[in-house]
Amino acid sequence: MPYPYAPVLLSVPHLQQPRDGDCLPVCAYMVLAYIYLNDPELPDAPIPVTQGDFDLAWLAQDERYAVLLP
Repeated sequence: MPYPYAPVLLSVPHLQQPRDGDCLPVCAYMVLAYIYLNDPELPDAPIPVTQGDFDLAWLAQDERYAVLLP
């Protein structure tokens, strides 16, 4: 018998986007709320990271970001 719902594999919170086009910031929020990262520079992963530590590391990189377009 199939599951009536998908089993929870990660404790990533769910947030519905409020408007069309809000997918990226809502996805970023959900991922950052999880606080674990796979950093390709480190030998072990995933590592727990607080949002504050993430923000400091992002600031150290001049808050660079990328926007992906279809």
